[in-house]
Amino acid sequence: MFLVLSIVLSNCDASTYKKMSIMWGYPEVTTSQPANTSLSWDQCLLQCYQEDSCVLAHQTSFGCNLYRFNSISSARNPSPPYREDKIAFKTMISTNACPVTPFNNTSTYSYQNGDRVVYSTTLTYSVGSNNDSIITFNYATLQCPIGSKVFPRGTLWVCLSVKYFGNDAYCANYSMASALCKKNGGTLTGPMNTEEYNYFKNVSPSVSKIAPYSVENIRIWLDGNSVNKARVWVMEDSTHNGDKAYPYSADNPNSDVPGCALYFYEFPNPVVDDFYNYNSFLSYGGYCWRGAACRLDIKIV
Repeated sequence: MFLVLSIVLSNCDASTYKKMSIMWGYPEVTTSQPANTSLSWDQCLLQCYQEDSCVLAHQTSFGCNLYRFNSISSARNPSPPYREDKIAFKTMISTNACPVTPFNNTSTYSYQNGDRVVYSTTLTYSVGSNNDSIITFNYATLQCPIGSKVFPRGTLWVCLSVKYFGNDAYCANYSMASALCKKNGGTLTGPMNTEEYNYFKNVSPSVSKIAPYSVENIRIWLDGNSVNKARVWVMEDSTHNGDKAYPYSADNPNSDVPGCALYFYEFPNPVVDDFYNYNSFLSYGGYCWRGAACRLDIKIV
């Protein structure tokens, strides 16, 4: 029987909890050698929990082995009366209580490495011969396009980027901003939280890309278009929780008719306002709607 003896550590992440699930068992199919340590079992559990790349800890009579990303394919939890080695592995579960089993058939744990790469491990539970429990590990490496940065949005990983209009249209309207994101394999987006806002704030005023306009004069289109009713925003991207994290300027947006869209302005600490989405001008009053905040697709590599 698949039995969780203890769940010793947890980390709350909105709707899921990261756990170390402990049981009798041993690694079954491995693809590379583990890291051998002389740590105590409790120390070994803590190290595996804190180390992003660790997927499984194995207690033996000689010490503790740590298996990292892509180094183990399966582990076995033999049916009773097996009471020899122990294993512990990370799971993401929806309850903070100790469950009978650590997940319902599958659980995925992911971590970020640098600005563009995410490593993802999916654990699958099944019942094998002799009523043994089998834990299978499947791995994926996800990568964002060059010029973008990866961010977590709930259980999703997204790639954020600011794209600029080309030399044939230094400044352009909202529809062209939407098309620009789609041309790059994505969609218009906006900040979901402070971390994403800071990214857009810092990456948007790229002097080489906004030329010939100054930082103070550029605007960057965001997701949010009042199609049918003033100040009721239709979003292209469903992953950023609407405009809840948009830092609106004082008394703005203040449009009283539909047909306006949202944008960043007043860099280097941008706020959000709205403007007509259909104008075909290149610039207005010396200001330039120079580019778009885009969410791009993350790829399995």
